[in-house]
Amino acid sequence: MIVGAMKAGTSTLHATLAQHPEIFMTKPKELHAWDMPTPPPVDSYHMHFERGRGFAIRGESTPSYAYHPGTMERLARYNPGLKLIFIMRDPVKRAISHINHSVRLRRLPEKDLFGELLADQRDMSRLDVKPFRQSPYGYHARGLYHLQISRMRRFFDATQIHMLRLEDFTEAPQEELDRICDFLGATRQSLEVTSKGVKKYDPAPPELISYLSTCYRLPNRILAEDFGVKTDDWL
Repeated sequence: MIVGAMKAGTSTLHATLAQHPEIFMTKPKELHAWDMPTPPPVDSYHMHFERGRGFAIRGESTPSYAYHPGTMERLARYNPGLKLIFIMRDPVKRAISHINHSVRLRRLPEKDLFGELLADQRDMSRLDVKPFRQSPYGYHARGLYHLQISRMRRFFDATQIHMLRLEDFTEAPQEELDRICDFLGATRQSLEVTSKGVKKYDPAPPELISYLSTCYRLPNRILAEDFGVKTDDWL
């Protein structure tokens, strides 16, 4: 399962892996089965994978799985042998992309972007402050990768979690795909990276970039020190 992070390249990774002859990825991409308070019956969930019979590896991608409380525990109960992929991106750019996404979907009025983010500072201290579907969209918290990885590690062995950065995937896609194939136990293949969900937006206000950079300074350091993720090229 590709479990996150939102606006960090999950759609591109999903579409690229779907080209592999040994890997079946679901359509639609995001099933949102395990981030709900009550998961669906397993039989109905498995129907999404029926067309993948005969494939050595079957997977899905729902970027909120790493973010929402309770999901990792549900996944561990469902299948303790799961392999999880967590793709990260400079959290400042991720948050800005997330905000623009909300504007495009009319969840946020454009003029209130900065004020909305400042008003939602409580989002920094907890991954979620209300039950699922009633929570803030997590413009801050979805970029707190160290907390999400820590949660994954509570329920899955480190060998079952593959972490990568969108920046590295963009710069050297085949190298990253080879590592993913090794992790999944698939044959290394030359795959065409299929970019999905890339849209052009106006530049973010400098004060927003400065604010977010300050917010993520300590979390990025923890991510680097505790999990060995390169962060020094992030804002």
